[in-house]
Amino acid sequence: MGTIMIRCPNTGRVISTGNVVASAVAFRSMAVFFGRTYRPHCRVKHEWFAKDGWVCEPDIAVLDLQHNGGVMDRTISGLNIEHYRRKLATEQDETTRQTLMRLLAEEQTKLAALDYPLERKQPSA
Repeated sequence: MGTIMIRCPNTGRVISTGNVVASAVAFRSMAVFFGRTYRPHCRVKHEWFAKDGWVCEPDIAVLDLQHNGGVMDRTISGLNIEHYRRKLATEQDETTRQTLMRLLAEEQTKLAALDYPLERKQPSA
């Protein structure tokens, strides 16, 4: 089983729809369907079609749980970073560029925190 993922149309971030399917093969063989996913960050319900989504495979999800959010979170941050860099390479509007740079910095910070978590301080004796 896997989770259907989409890219937020407002921010370009990869997000989970919360929908679970048996497999990527099963998802691709489904009849065209329409979905809605509420995104608190945007405060809107995004509407999407099957062609807009993909399945996050179960092995990644299992590893994610085993490593406290590491693998899936790193994968999503990496995809978002690539997306923002591609958009910045062609974007001409300065306001949009500033937004993309802010989102890129947020994802890079998130990825760095996943790669180098703060060490827990031991209580003093």
